[in-house]
Amino acid sequence: MKRRPTATLYMGIDLSLRGTGISIIDKDKIVNQFLISTTPKQVTEGRLIEIGDTIKKILKKYPPILINIEGLAFGARGQRMFELAGLHYYIRIMVKQLEYPYIVTPPTEVKKWVTGKGNCNKDVMLMKVFKKYGIEFTDNNLCDAFCLARYGEFINAKR
Repeated sequence: MKRRPTATLYMGIDLSLRGTGISIIDKDKIVNQFLISTTPKQVTEGRLIEIGDTIKKILKKYPPILINIEGLAFGARGQRMFELAGLHYYIRIMVKQLEYPYIVTPPTEVKKWVTGKGNCNKDVMLMKVFKKYGIEFTDNNLCDAFCLARYGEFINAKR
């Protein structure tokens, strides 16, 4: 079902119903990045399917050796929390069915790895990534996806 992973590709996925960020890296280089946008006007189930189908297409084109999916943020409340949890588990199940290796990393862990502080805001992440890697992002979802891919690479090297 899945294509053979490319030995050096890592993928980071920052899940969001409004803007899911995906970054594919090969060592220090961004191979490609994607922002999957849906709108609240769409039915939630349709949004999940659209995001999942797009991720499947990306996986076929860029089969990674490891996918790092950002874990759920426990600060989300109300209906939004349920929708994000649904998206999160929908994508995890899909990735597992496609037989790609993946890990789930809490947002605080990635932030601490990049900035030294686990609860920094998005502007600090953008600045620290620029200082650490020399890459400027205008979208925090793509920045987070890049950090997730880099952290996945770091974790995989430690194994």
